[in-house]
Amino acid sequence: MFGFSKQEQKFILLLCCVFILGVAVTFYKNYITKKSGKEWQTKHQEMLAEFQKLTLKNTDSLEAINYNNVKEHKKFLTKKININNASCEELQTLPKIGPKIAENIIKYRHENGPFKTINEITHVKRIGQKTFEQIKTKITVD
Repeated sequence: MFGFSKQEQKFILLLCCVFILGVAVTFYKNYITKKSGKEWQTKHQEMLAEFQKLTLKNTDSLEAINYNNVKEHKKFLTKKININNASCEELQTLPKIGPKIAENIIKYRHENGPFKTINEITHVKRIGQKTFEQIKTKITVD
């Protein structure tokens, strides 16, 4: 095969297998992250749209607003995010957390296991004390 020795051929085959395995694992991780994120995003976008429709529909007559729905949406908007199982999209709802930092949180979680305390999030790359101060009331590790 192209003038390579048997040992070189085996090594090239090994490199190809490792590359293919790496691509498969990356694809699988991205698929799982996107799948769980889309379900969450769709559900809460619908809730937010309904909330906006209810509040903007009849601004003159407050009787028309279903207060149970308002309470439900308020719970969603003030709900703490569990950093041990939140998707990338859920993490991005936190202040100062963009796509890259959300990926760093998920990567840290996979490499080090679940967070034991919320303070441990400061070990994640690009999350310092200032960012932690802004998000500490919005996160949990339950």
